[in-house]
Amino acid sequence: MTSPRYEVVAHVRCAAPPADLWPLLQDLDRWVTVREADLRVQVLATDPPTRLTYQLVAGLPVREHEATVTLVPTGGGTDIHWRQSFRPRIPFTGGFLRTRLESQSAASATRLAEASGSVA
Repeated sequence: MTSPRYEVVAHVRCAAPPADLWPLLQDLDRWVTVREADLRVQVLATDPPTRLTYQLVAGLPVREHEATVTLVPTGGGTDIHWRQSFRPRIPFTGGFLRTRLESQSAASATRLAEASGSVA
């Protein structure tokens, strides 16, 4: 039986334009963190200055992980969309992992906005 695919999404508004956020976002090790986990990521694709896609390669028991951070220009700044999807490696752990990655996505998007010095 194949385990279900889980998805988490976080949205944060920032007053800085995507071009100001892009150099900060590229330092993924700064943003992709989960307490008590040594996460390692691999960048899969970039579309500067609006999109970066990566996968977790170590640190959590997930498979088929993919995350995309999209910087959407708005009239006065940027909407940061942090979306992740995965399948749990261990049966019945999907809900727990979803909760951890929801927290990580929201915290990462918020810290990225704060680092720009212009949280909306």
